[in-house]
Amino acid sequence: MFLKENFSQNTADDWFANLEDDRRRIELVVNHVELWSIFSNTPLSDDNQLGEEMPQLAPALGECRQGVLSARYPDREITVEVSDEEDGSYGPTVSFWTSPAISAFG
Repeated sequence: MFLKENFSQNTADDWFANLEDDRRRIELVVNHVELWSIFSNTPLSDDNQLGEEMPQLAPALGECRQGVLSARYPDREITVEVSDEEDGSYGPTVSFWTSPAISAFG
């Protein structure tokens, strides 16, 4: 499953080739959202309150994404990954991957 706004057939095909059809890793890359890019019209310097609060916003957005995707796709197991790059290169990010839900009945 891919985020519509991040999906491009050519790009996805390239990732399938580069990542040897590892669907989990491909979904992580295609579904990767850098929070700084969402707030691109807002300066995020150290003296800006939003810049300081962005790492706290990422887990909340991850929880929201987990809830919405799980509700919309009950037949899939959704795993959301939230991270904050220590070197500051990408800032807080949220990504996810899916797999078929495993039934308790086999």
